[in-house]
Amino acid sequence: MFRRRMAAIMAADVAGYSRLLATGEEDALQLFHQCRNVFDAEVARYGGRIFNTAGDSVMSEFASAVEAVRAAIAIQHALEVVNQPWPADRRVRFRIGVTIGDVIERDGDLLGDGVNIAARLESVAQPGGVCVSRSVHDAVAGKVSASFRSIGPQTLKNIPAPVEAFTVAFSAVADAPAKPTEMARRVSRSGRGDPERAARRRRRWARIILIVLAFTVVVPTVRHAKRLLETQLGLKLPAPPKEQAEKAPPPQRAASVQPGAGSPDVAAGARELYQKGRALEAGGDVAGARTAYVETARAGAGFIDPLLRLAALVRLQDGPAAARRLFADLAAVSPDPAVQMVYAQQLGLTEQATRLRRLLDATPAFAPAWYALALALNDSRAGHETLTRLRTEHAALDQFLTASRTGALTRFFIDSAVLQEWVEQARRRVAEIDAAFGNRETRPVLSYQASPSHWTVNIALPEDAIAVQYRLGDRGGFSRADLRLSGDGKTARAAAFTMPARAGKTKIYVSYVDTAGLTAGPFVYHFDASEISSERQRSILMTTSGSWLTWATDRDEIYFPYLLTYRCAIRSAHVGFDGAAPDIALPLPTEGCADNAPPPPGAQNSLPAPHDARSVSIKLVLQNGETPPPVTISRDP
Repeated sequence: MFRRRMAAIMAADVAGYSRLLATGEEDALQLFHQCRNVFDAEVARYGGRIFNTAGDSVMSEFASAVEAVRAAIAIQHALEVVNQPWPADRRVRFRIGVTIGDVIERDGDLLGDGVNIAARLESVAQPGGVCVSRSVHDAVAGKVSASFRSIGPQTLKNIPAPVEAFTVAFSAVADAPAKPTEMARRVSRSGRGDPERAARRRRRWARIILIVLAFTVVVPTVRHAKRLLETQLGLKLPAPPKEQAEKAPPPQRAASVQPGAGSPDVAAGARELYQKGRALEAGGDVAGARTAYVETARAGAGFIDPLLRLAALVRLQDGPAAARRLFADLAAVSPDPAVQMVYAQQLGLTEQATRLRRLLDATPAFAPAWYALALALNDSRAGHETLTRLRTEHAALDQFLTASRTGALTRFFIDSAVLQEWVEQARRRVAEIDAAFGNRETRPVLSYQASPSHWTVNIALPEDAIAVQYRLGDRGGFSRADLRLSGDGKTARAAAFTMPARAGKTKIYVSYVDTAGLTAGPFVYHFDASEISSERQRSILMTTSGSWLTWATDRDEIYFPYLLTYRCAIRSAHVGFDGAAPDIALPLPTEGCADNAPPPPGAQNSLPAPHDARSVSIKLVLQNGETPPPVTISRDP
C-alpha cells in the first residue's frame, strides 16, 4: 500500500568503504558491524526507524528534524569511541545527510524527494560529519547542542533545484567545529532557551494565520476583527461613537464555509501560491513555504492542501505538540471545515474519530472528512482492530469513494495528485477489509440445545468480547449472557443463556462489546422451536437409517419407536413388504414438536406384518421436502 507523507530523513554511508575492504576485509567487516550496532541503537534511542540498508549505507526516518539531528550527532560521537583503538586509516567513518521532505511509503520502504536529497547531502558531508538542508537548519537552530556553518546552495545530482546546505559543527568529530559559546553551553545545560524560542515561533505563525483568516473566513463582523487585532497584535483601535456602537449589531456566528467555492480568479491565485510553496519546499526554504501556504489560505478558496502541508511542516520543525496548539487556536475561531478536519488529525486516534464524526454531522457535504475518519479508525494496535471498527471504517471509505465517483471531491483540492492518492489508498483499504471479512465469520453463531424444561442458546463469537447481551422479542431491555471466559479471565469467545421450553417462535437479538469497547450489533436471529427440532432430528435420521425400523423376534410385527422419537423431522412415512411399493402409512403424531416434548403417551409404535414377510421397505418424506433413498430391512431367519 502506498502512502505519501512528510518525514525527516537521515542518510548515511561509510567514507572509503571499498578501500577499507580492499586493504583488510576481515578487520573492516568486524569494525563495520560494531559501528552498525552502535548506529542502530542510537537511531532507536531517538525514536527513528531504519527503513533501508544496502551495503554500507543506512536510511532512517524520524518524526521530527530535531530528533534526526540529535541522533546524527549522537551517532558520530559514539562512533568516535568505537573507532578510537584503530589506526586513523582503518577507521569506519560515516557521512550523514539530513533533510525534511516528501516521501512515499511502500511496504515499509520510503521513496521520493526527501530520500533522494538526504542521500545527496550525505555525499557532501565530511567523513565523521553531518550535512543538513536549510529546512532542517531552520527547524533545529537553538534546539541542539551544535552550531551550523553554511556552505551555500549545492547542486546535487538528479535534484533539479539547488539545495542550500549547512554542516553541523560539534565537538570531538572530524568536522573540527568551533568551540561552543558560553551561552550555548548554558542553554544546553539548563534547556531554558529552547522552549521559549519554540513558543515565540508558534505564537508568530499563529498570529499571522489568525490575521489572514480574520479577513477571509473567520471574522464575520468588524467588532470581531477589532478584538482579534487588539488581542493578537496589541493594536488599540478607536472605539466607535456611542450612538454607532449602540446601533452596531451583536457578533454573529460565522456562516459555514464551503471550501473550494471561491471565484475562478481566487482559485487560480490559490493554486499559484500553493505551487510556489511546493517549489520553496523543494529548494529547502521551509520558512518561505510556510508563508506561501498561509497566503494560499488568505486567498479565500478554502482548499485542504495548504493546511495539510502547513501541518506537516510544523510537526517536523516544531513537533506534534506545536501543530496541535497551532491548529487548536485556528479551529477555535474558524468555522472552515478544512481547518476543523486538519486540527482533528493532530489529535489522538480516539479524539480524532469523535471530532470528525461531529464535523460530518454538522457539514455532511464535506466528504474529505470521511477519509480522515477512516484513517482514524484504522488502528492496528493489539485489541483495537476489531470487526466493529473495520465495519465503521469500511462505511466511511464507501462514503468517500461515492463522493469521488460523483466528482464532489475535486473542489476541495488544489493538487489532483493528492486527491488521487487518497482515492487509491481508500480503494486498497476497502479491498483489504473485504478480504478480511471474506476469510472469517463476522457475526455471532447461535446453536441450540433442547431439554424438557428449557432451551440452552450457545453463542460462538467471531472475536474476543468483554460482554454479551441478548433480548427475546422486539420489546424490553437486554439481559446479560453468561460468558465463558478465556484463559486471560477477562475476554470470551463464547457465551450462553437459557429460555423457556415453550418459547415457540420468537426473535433473538444479540450484541457484544469488543476489546476496543465498541458495541457490535444487535444481530437478529429468528428462532422457531419446530424448525430447530426438525433440523436437528433430520440430521440424526440421515445418519442412522438402519435404526428406522426393527422386526419383532416373537411376533409378526415391525417396531418404529426410533421414528416416533424423531417424528418432528418427518412429514410422512410409508412401508411395504417383500418388495411391494411402500404404501402403508405409519401413524406418526405431530403433537409436542413446537414444545420439544416427547411422544404423547400411548402413541402407536408398532405395525402388524404378514406372517410370511421376509423384508420391509420404508420411504420417508422429511419436513423440508427432502426424500431420502428407501431403506430395506430384512427379517432374521
